[in-house]
Amino acid sequence: MTLQHHPLFHDSTEANAHWRSADDRVMGGVSVGEIKPRLIENTACTCLSGQVSLDNRGGFIQMKWPFESAFDASAYTGVFLDAWGNHEIYNVHLRTHQLWLP
Repeated sequence: MTLQHHPLFHDSTEANAHWRSADDRVMGGVSVGEIKPRLIENTACTCLSGQVSLDNRGGFIQMKWPFESAFDASAYTGVFLDAWGNHEIYNVHLRTHQLWLP
């Protein structure tokens, strides 16, 4: 079996143009997140950083990659995500047109 690989982007400039940030301010919270390009261990990355606050029943920042058109993933068997963190616990959610909530 041959594994197929379909990268979301081929360079960090293209990637940084697609990522979007969201935070709990959409529901009255006060957390603030931002996305910036960074170089980590000689690898170009897109970095999510910010301040998370539980005030006003908030408590999240996130980054998302909205697809402009449908993506046929039927030929693929999985998702590979290369990520760095700060020893905190993170969640990854994949959504489809059939599944909106995580």
